[in-house]
Amino acid sequence: MVGDSGPAAAKIDELARLISDVAARTPAEHDASPTASGKRGAAPSGRASEVASAKEIALRRVDRRDYSRGELTDYLVRKRQLDPGIVAEILDRFVEVGIVDDARFARNWAQERARTRRLSRRAISRELSVRGVSEELIEIALDQISPDDERQAALELCRIKARRLHGVDRQVALRRLSGQLARRGYSTGVAMPVIFQVLDELAE
Repeated sequence: MVGDSGPAAAKIDELARLISDVAARTPAEHDASPTASGKRGAAPSGRASEVASAKEIALRRVDRRDYSRGELTDYLVRKRQLDPGIVAEILDRFVEVGIVDDARFARNWAQERARTRRLSRRAISRELSVRGVSEELIEIALDQISPDDERQAALELCRIKARRLHGVDRQVALRRLSGQLARRGYSTGVAMPVIFQVLDELAE
């Protein structure tokens, strides 16, 4: 993150170290004990192999973007069908070293969705909840979006949608804009004053 090079650098270093741990395991981890004939097996013990494989899958996932713990758990357990206990163990370690941080994830998600999608606080809250973020962390993340910020986002969105409504009957335009803002999670109290302002601008 910009202005946070210390923790970011530490996260990158830890990620690199964990990847290195998986890629360069000791011979004991790679090979089974010698057999009576002196031959060595190729596979590590059952649980050690599962842990190493799960860690590698998880590291590849978080290398793409930031994820909440809930998202990673869902992906690793439900989609990749990994052992829930092993997944919890790995993610505990990821949380400990800062690779997974739900507070950071919620903060960045709220900023990005408000800026690029012009979503309401309510819509962002739903998205974060679906991703397993706690209510407490959601509230903290949403605190950075003020009522004025939300109203401005609604106004910008409404103006964008209204560009295609020149010449359309006012009541029809009102219904369409109401639907657009409702789908982004805006309450009537926020949406209606913004819509009337934009419709007045269109009429000028």
